[in-house]
Amino acid sequence: MSIGQALRDARISRGLSLEDVAEKTKVRVTLLSLIEADQFNKVGAPTYVRGHITAYANLVGLNASELLKGFEDSSGDIPLDKPASSPISKFETKLDEKLNLEKVKANNREIKTNSGFSWTSLMVAALGLVLVVGIASFVTRVNQEAVVPPLADTPVVEETPAEQTPVTPSEEEENLTAASDPDLVLLVLEAVDGNSWIRASNLEDETIFEGTLRRGDSQTISNLDEVRLLVGNAGALNVSLNGQTFGKVGGMGEVKRCSATFTFLECN
Repeated sequence: MSIGQALRDARISRGLSLEDVAEKTKVRVTLLSLIEADQFNKVGAPTYVRGHITAYANLVGLNASELLKGFEDSSGDIPLDKPASSPISKFETKLDEKLNLEKVKANNREIKTNSGFSWTSLMVAALGLVLVVGIASFVTRVNQEAVVPPLADTPVVEETPAEQTPVTPSEEEENLTAASDPDLVLLVLEAVDGNSWIRASNLEDETIFEGTLRRGDSQTISNLDEVRLLVGNAGALNVSLNGQTFGKVGGMGEVKRCSATFTFLECN
């Protein structure tokens, strides 16, 4: 009996529909149908297929190890590290372009902030200088025009210097200096115990990275907001988020879905 037939018979014997299996394993119905038809080459990368078979077998009470051995025997010519869809370089290029765009925006904001601060300081200094020169000129002119010999009984009144109004920073300067760059979600993925297939996307389900990490490889993923991960063979992968190590997000052969924000990582 084939792998797909064994899974299908076990599912039917438990009274489950493909939709029930899809809901519990988080694997799409179309992929489950291909697995039951033994059309594994249409499902995706071998690592991805192993994860789906393991999840399906555990749900319907079959021995996942025996099914995986049968899959290995029937797909020995399929390269282990072949990605399921587009080449890795395409997604790395898109990620680099996004990171470079954010760097350019950050530099522009920094230049604008520094420039605004310098001009404001210069204007304040110039106004202060003009004020001091004006007061000095006024006092000198008054003294020259009112030189009268003092009478014997006339008390001499000492002049008090005019108070200068303190100059405070403008509201525009405070707004410019208060600007700051947004925090990035920074993920570091390392394949330590084997190969692992990964797809990373943003909240709009746009792909940031997709491909297979071989043992010893690592991949850095960065995004302005939440990052969503789909991981095949989760037990082979170590995950770090913004400098904090979370370790492995699942077991060997398991498929996991994870969501990462700036300070939080959740997998199921």
